[in-house]
Amino acid sequence: MNIAFARHAERPPDDASASPFPPRSFAAPFAAVASSVLYALCFPAADFGFLAWLALVPFLLTFPHARMRTAIGCGLLFGLFQALGVVYWMGVFAGSKLGAEMGVVACVLAALIHTPFTALFAVLANLVWRASPVARLIAVPAAWAFCEWLAELGTFGMGWGDFGYTQWHNIPILQFASIAGVFGIGYLIVLCNVAIASRDRRLLAIAAVIVGSVALWGAFEARIDPGTPRLRVAAIQENIDQDVYWVDNRRPADPAYFYGTLAAFDQLVAQAASRGARLAALPETAIPGFIQFDRELRLRVENWASANHLDLVAGGRYIEPAHGQNQNVVFLIAPFRGATGVYAKTRLVPFGEYLPYRRLFSFLQDLQVSIVDEAPGSPGQHPLPTDIWVSGRRVVAGPMICFESSYTQYARRQVLRGATVLSVVTDDEWYGRTSAARQHMAMSALRAAETHRSLVRAAVSGISAIFDSRGRRICELAWYKRGVLVADVPIESGITPYVRFGNWFVVLCCIVFLATLFTTARRIGGCPAGEHE
Repeated sequence: MNIAFARHAERPPDDASASPFPPRSFAAPFAAVASSVLYALCFPAADFGFLAWLALVPFLLTFPHARMRTAIGCGLLFGLFQALGVVYWMGVFAGSKLGAEMGVVACVLAALIHTPFTALFAVLANLVWRASPVARLIAVPAAWAFCEWLAELGTFGMGWGDFGYTQWHNIPILQFASIAGVFGIGYLIVLCNVAIASRDRRLLAIAAVIVGSVALWGAFEARIDPGTPRLRVAAIQENIDQDVYWVDNRRPADPAYFYGTLAAFDQLVAQAASRGARLAALPETAIPGFIQFDRELRLRVENWASANHLDLVAGGRYIEPAHGQNQNVVFLIAPFRGATGVYAKTRLVPFGEYLPYRRLFSFLQDLQVSIVDEAPGSPGQHPLPTDIWVSGRRVVAGPMICFESSYTQYARRQVLRGATVLSVVTDDEWYGRTSAARQHMAMSALRAAETHRSLVRAAVSGISAIFDSRGRRICELAWYKRGVLVADVPIESGITPYVRFGNWFVVLCCIVFLATLFTTARRIGGCPAGEHE
């Protein structure tokens, strides 16, 4: 980048794309905060997904900034308040584990971890905002998609607030996830926001054509062939407090709790079978003990499947033989054959299921803070084949445990390895009556749409739900209710472009953005021959 381009970035723009906000005023920061509030309202609990198509407009109207530091500041403000609005429940989760004071700290830290990525987006958007209008329309959403993808990487990476999740009930738009994933839907949303913020009728027309075409295609894609084979599945919600004391880490200390839990599942599994279910999902760590050591418990659990003639995907606990560490697992319990498969959770929750960077956070141990230290499962695990056959094809369950369903790669990995139906077992009770449980449930719609696999979601105390292979929520069971959901879901075996090629769309976004940045630098920074500084 030559000196002329650098100097141009430091003086106010004079083109049609100029920001309506005067430099060095408080309007730009207020606009960034206003967008963050609108952004948070797009997610549950408010769940005003329609606002997403214009939520970023106040923030984007501040571009281009005469000084890059102003863009960074507005990006940091936007990211901070956006994260506080969407993942405020992080404080509830951390508070339940570490105490109220640490809950507040965790909430702020979670927001601060997110802000570098929104600041990076602000930098990238500012660099290309002076591009030609059409190039800006394409490149700025590309920067957004890249930053969202980047935010999911690493130990503390999380995509909980990805823009695409706001459209979980917009079925036509949701179908674009089968091609480009959740990042592709986020791209479409930001494309509309850029068109509106640019105040250019031509860009509005282009955005309307692109989004309208995707929606029209999605309306057709969302239809499921009536001849598609179906399977009756069940999601069981126990609504039993699992935070109880255990004896020697083998079973709950209170016999009344232990046998009461088993009796509850006796009834719930029988109810699912009486309604015709052939496959049922039980929540995360639903089995109250270790079936590998407790013969009485193992026989009782096996009887749930055998007596009711259905296969169970049941959350439980397991001691990993190599090092003797506890694992959070899902068992496949087949009638008359017992536990025929086990899947151990691969993506553990930092501070909730293990302590990352032990040297850095060793002070938590000094404070005698209790942190569960579990072992992750191998990334090479395969889905769980059931004893169920539908139209000559074996039904294979692809499990995800809690936190894993908030990432794109785990569902994709299960389908690539042969899963024909997805299951999510989870315990969202840690978050109380915050919006976290509904936000988490909404992500399952994206996982189903991305993979074209029906999905059964069983939660300890809610929200349990069943989705078809296009991401439609067929039924759900609200918080803190005990019950059974039953539905007929399509069983498909095809591979979507997203499953086959992964995040190819993010790669394309990087290429588009870099090409736009290069041409913009040449156009703005270029001088006639002999006049280069």
